[in-house]
Amino acid sequence: MKKPENVGVNLSTGPSRIGVQAGRLGVFLICAAAFSACGANGVSNQAKTGAKETEASRPASKSLSERVSLTVSVPSSAASAVTRIADGFEDANRRVKVVINSGPSNALASQVSSGAEVDVLLSADGSILSGLLAEKKISRPRIFARNQMTLVVSPRAAEIKRLSDLINADVVALCAESVPCGAYATRVLVLAGVSLKESQITRGTDAVSTLGAVRFGDADAAIVYKTDARAAGKSVLTRKIADRFNEVAEYPATVVFASKHLKEAKAFIRYLGTPWPQRVLQSAGFSSPLSTVK
Repeated sequence: MKKPENVGVNLSTGPSRIGVQAGRLGVFLICAAAFSACGANGVSNQAKTGAKETEASRPASKSLSERVSLTVSVPSSAASAVTRIADGFEDANRRVKVVINSGPSNALASQVSSGAEVDVLLSADGSILSGLLAEKKISRPRIFARNQMTLVVSPRAAEIKRLSDLINADVVALCAESVPCGAYATRVLVLAGVSLKESQITRGTDAVSTLGAVRFGDADAAIVYKTDARAAGKSVLTRKIADRFNEVAEYPATVVFASKHLKEAKAFIRYLGTPWPQRVLQSAGFSSPLSTVK
């Protein structure tokens, strides 16, 4: 903040002796009145306090302005866990502020393709990144977690025990076919030999909204990620999908080459693979990464 200029007393310097004397008397009276509020050095306590507050605020604002803002795009199904991991990363890297941008994986990839200012791109499906890889817009993906699909059921539809029971449900919530959780759910149903009528299906934009249809009574059941089912707690009933029908979703992490903070972006991806972030992911229902995407 620019310091205000000191406003001095403009004494008249004209020929009138009375004017000069009056000016001098005015200065004397002003000093006398202010003396009780001044310290021995002539600086008021209020002025000293204000100076300290101004001085104390400067380093903080300077430090804040020097912080790197790192934008990390995260699929909705991993947003909660990665947000917690980002807090840990900030604690270890005081100069970095992580901004989480969450949404469906295909939408996040489209943002990067369109030139959005993203530093790190995470996805729930490696195949979505193929176009960005071909355009050389992202680094070679590294798997940081894996997930599985699960069947969640409304307490009012507790008779649904397995995938085959879905044919008797009034409404089944599935993710949009264009997003990973929708594609995984479709493959699960095909493997299980379950064919649903289109009139039975309601579509969500991502796993979170799809699960919400069951939680808020708009659907009897849904096929979503294991992590979303765990986050829902007792608001839904969880039914395990047999391994022979299930799909394993691998979550890759990449650096966006257009990033202005490549060093910090690479550091964040390395951090995802360290012990504490991996424990955070596992507590959310994710499994350890299988391997690097080929």
